[in-house]
Amino acid sequence: MSDWYQSLVDDCKAAITEAVFNSRWELIAGYHAVGKRIAHEKKLSRSETYGKKIMNDLSQSIGISQRRLWSAVQFYKAYPDLNQLPDGKNISWNKIVTKLLPTPPAGIVEPNESISCFCPTCGHEHRKAIAGEAPPKELFEVVHE
Repeated sequence: MSDWYQSLVDDCKAAITEAVFNSRWELIAGYHAVGKRIAHEKKLSRSETYGKKIMNDLSQSIGISQRRLWSAVQFYKAYPDLNQLPDGKNISWNKIVTKLLPTPPAGIVEPNESISCFCPTCGHEHRKAIAGEAPPKELFEVVHE
């Protein structure tokens, strides 16, 4: 392989690596900014129920799951200064959520999660995709034909 071609390959790989690194960091900084904005919103602290409704509405309005919003707030509270992250800028959002933050409280689910319930009518387990807060299992309804 000629020197000019190897130089082209190396430059292109470096550009892609830098772009991936920068996009990963920008995503982290973006979630940090969202967490900060929500954490400083005084109207959310009026009552637990009122705050949950606002978070549910906000989740739907901006197209981010409640769990991700909750994680963004927890992230900001745990690391108000991004420079204090344990791994510095060499970290991913996934690692932050899975290694550095507490587990989300029950009832906060991702849009594609599901619940299952034993059906007294047919005796089978049924699964239902859910978004937002999970309904109590006793309210799970199955329609039989």
